Amino acid sequence: MMEASPNPSVGVHETAFDAFGVRVGVTVDDGDIASRIATIVPPQSRPCDPSAVEQHFSVVTTDGLSFTVRYDVRDGVLAHPLQSESYVVSKADPELALGLLDTHVHGVVAFRAPDYVFIGAGVVGFEDRAIVIPGMALSGKTTLVAALVRAGCVYYSDQYAVIDDRGWVHPYARRRWPHTPEDQWLAANQVDLASSVAGEAPLPVGAVVATSYWPGAEWRPKPLSRGEGLLALLSHAVAAQHRTPHVMHAINRALDQQPVMIASDRHEADGVVAPLLAEMERALSRPA
Repeated sequence: MMEASPNPSVGVHETAFDAFGVRVGVTVDDGDIASRIATIVPPQSRPCDPSAVEQHFSVVTTDGLSFTVRYDVRDGVLAHPLQSESYVVSKADPELALGLLDTHVHGVVAFRAPDYVFIGAGVVGFEDRAIVIPGMALSGKTTLVAALVRAGCVYYSDQYAVIDDRGWVHPYARRRWPHTPEDQWLAANQVDLASSVAGEAPLPVGAVVATSYWPGAEWRPKPLSRGEGLLALLSHAVAAQHRTPHVMHAINRALDQQPVMIASDRHEADGVVAPLLAEMERALSRPA
């Protein structure tokens, strides 16, 4: 995890990191905010030279109470101070400022990572295979991931499935911040994903599970065709419209591994875990 480095001569704290091939810098002029910047740095990041960043954000304040966040260097091009689209938010309280900075930093990495495809999804490891749960925010990815981890699966991510050119999934296990309804559920169920043993090695895809939480829904999974499975992943791929050939290649390589592909709405996550893992075990026991 990166640490903000103070520059006492100008009172600015600077953090620079390389995450999945995207070099990002963040400068902050408030010590309290700077002490929390480490919580937004993406997993698998490495420190980099601040002069080499291609994407840059700044967080500034005049009174320590309200903050302005700017995306002031985009793809190496410095934004003019009067360029309105460079402003993420103005006069925001610390929690909102950090929350929006968090969203933008992870979004920039997901959108621009040159050698990876980021798909909005939860991921766990099971028997050396990745179970990928594509879905939108607040669709229940985190609660299902947490339930699977409690059942013995390995935590990989509850935000993105990061897929390489082979179609294998890399871990994106991160601290959870800020507090969300999912965090409250995790606390109530005594699940701490941040301290769970997280996966380290990439895994081939063993299952694609298209599911969302609906109160009272019954778990009745139906098999998906390859085309339906492709669309389930493609529809949540961050850069699908901008790097279509690269995204399609990675997803097709993932599906070449012949994963289980099913779809169903669900109610409580714990009720899905046993039948889902049983289906995985049946699939893995079949002759190749």
